[in-house]
Amino acid sequence: MLGVMRGRVHAIFGRRSALQGGIALAALALTRKSRAGQSTQSLFRIDRSKNANIVQYDAVLLSPTELNKDRPIIGYWINKAEDGRRMEFNALDKLAYGFKVEREKGTSSWILRLAASPKRPIRVVWWNGRWVPQMLIAGTSAVLDHLYVVTDEGGVIPTVRYVDAFGAEMATGKPVTERLTP
Repeated sequence: MLGVMRGRVHAIFGRRSALQGGIALAALALTRKSRAGQSTQSLFRIDRSKNANIVQYDAVLLSPTELNKDRPIIGYWINKAEDGRRMEFNALDKLAYGFKVEREKGTSSWILRLAASPKRPIRVVWWNGRWVPQMLIAGTSAVLDHLYVVTDEGGVIPTVRYVDAFGAEMATGKPVTERLTP
């Protein structure tokens, strides 16, 4: 099975980089059926300093090259701290991790804006045989792998100290990171 998946990775990326291959392998492994019977493909996640739970964002596929027009992207919790089950966002979660998504005019791409940072759009684009989250990281166009949010938990409402963005340059496949401060 792993050999078949590696073959698919090489078909998607060629032999460009281990990081890109790892990203593609993860994307293939995380393509799955949603509750509604449609396939989903992992886009990116948000890890947090607070606990092991992660926020996951997936593309909802009508076909491998087409996203669901009514609900192209979904977000949810993966409760790693307890039993690993999936949980939907509640109203408070949506303030921090909710998002808006719209079709980019004249293209097949989508623009995703996280509620917590609407001025840092994430383009969801068809690239190298899969849907990827593309954003500027350290001034370069990159495929976003994940965000890591560090918060201070001292008050009633947690305060974000910084967010680290991790990805790979689209042109070279080299790892790229950027620390974002509020």
